[in-house]
Amino acid sequence: VRKTYLAPGGEGRVSQHGVTMLTYVGLLKEHHADVPLDRFGLAELEDVLTYWRHRPKGKRGRPVALDTARDMIKRIRHFVRWLHRSPAFRWRLCTPALTC
Repeated sequence: VRKTYLAPGGEGRVSQHGVTMLTYVGLLKEHHADVPLDRFGLAELEDVLTYWRHRPKGKRGRPVALDTARDMIKRIRHFVRWLHRSPAFRWRLCTPALTC
């Protein structure tokens, strides 16, 4: 994120969108245990998505904002699509629509 989302002419500064992405990464780290990719399958992915669909409590003890939960689900799906396509990782998402 720090390398991809740079502010224009910012001499290495992270853009505002990059700051938002770093916030989402922090939220994921706060709310989920670190799991090796070889143990992260469809069941675990569904658990993570369901967790955010139920709008977990934030730092103030209230459910996270609807927009935050929706954005987290989008970012998780984006990450999974990237991970599936990335040649750097052997991880693949097997679904009925995909042949694995």
